[in-house]
Amino acid sequence: PIMARYALGADARSASAGQLRNFTRAFQGYIASKYGRRFREFIGGTVVVKSTRKIKAGYEVRAVADLQGQAPFEVTFLVSDKSGKDLFFNMFVEGVNMLLTERTEIGAMLDKRGGPISGQPNWSSGFMPSTFQGTLFRPSGNPILDLKGPAHLDAKAQRRQLDLLAKLNQKHLDERPGGRELAARIQSYELAYRMQSEAPEAVDLSRENQATRDMYGIGQQPTDEYGRNCLIARRLVERGVRFIQLYSGGGHLEDTWDGHESIEKNHGLHGAEVDQPIAALLTDLEQRGLLDSTLVVWGGEFGRMPFSEGKGAPGRNHNPYGFCMWMAGGGVKGGMSYGETDEFGFEAVVNKTHVHDIHATILHLMGIDHEALSYFHQGRKETLTDVHGRVIKEICA
Repeated sequence: PIMARYALGADARSASAGQLRNFTRAFQGYIASKYGRRFREFIGGTVVVKSTRKIKAGYEVRAVADLQGQAPFEVTFLVSDKSGKDLFFNMFVEGVNMLLTERTEIGAMLDKRGGPISGQPNWSSGFMPSTFQGTLFRPSGNPILDLKGPAHLDAKAQRRQLDLLAKLNQKHLDERPGGRELAARIQSYELAYRMQSEAPEAVDLSRENQATRDMYGIGQQPTDEYGRNCLIARRLVERGVRFIQLYSGGGHLEDTWDGHESIEKNHGLHGAEVDQPIAALLTDLEQRGLLDSTLVVWGGEFGRMPFSEGKGAPGRNHNPYGFCMWMAGGGVKGGMSYGETDEFGFEAVVNKTHVHDIHATILHLMGIDHEALSYFHQGRKETLTDVHGRVIKEICA
């Protein structure tokens, strides 16, 4: 409501000083309001807009972020004249994105048998700048390659190089407004620098005690690999990483949850690999006071048919008509189920839920209105749910 009240509804190039002051007040009002509670939890702190001024390339917004686990820092972000008519929401979205990238990485951890068939698009940035694509963690050996810099270059010298490079790149960007990919590349250098200093410690499981490693099933089969990934995920959550994907299974057929050969054999194998680690992750997050602010979502792209593939073929084919997902923590109710299939388990018939509804609900739990959140791309405002999506309020606490 506060955000909508101050939406400019005018072309960015004609925004007045008064409208810009309204934006500043609106941003602060939203952050401080009850509607901003989830957002404050999401970024792990708060942000104060200090100034907004017109520049040649568009509008420059200067803010100070006070986030948990680090000293307050200043961040400046640019809103181009080409950002579209709804200046406020473009400022809000781009500003939040910039604030989150100051301390946010997106991690994708694969199974050693391979990743999802479509590969990298599963953790790409989509229509967003490449800053928002995920960082791939390798399933064996060093999770992230090339974290150690060249021997002849110490941290201070590398920092001076990056500062000079950032200055030159920013000058180039200021002279060529709207260069989102260049802006993303500038940020990627800073992300890589932070990862060199922070990631090695984050993925070092030797820092965990034996009781914790045992709880996750590390050092025993078949839980060792997925247990390691779950424990790394918990360590990343503690360090402020905002989005983490864990993949169970990889490649084709029996190497993943694609039970065409035998549903009992396939699901028995993969279920045994993940059951203990997932239980440990949820328990660990709860014991550390992190589960309430961390949403855990488990699911796949489809389910399995309620009947076999034929005589002597105990496997099951794909079923996109009725299957399950579950959520835990992050503002959802526990100990309940929502929706039902028919008596055969073939098709959802009660409280059907679409993927747009799942996305709308996840955004809602993060304090974001899926109908208001948009990103201007190739002439239109892109949204995650397009013109669809309903928040499943029945599962929200």
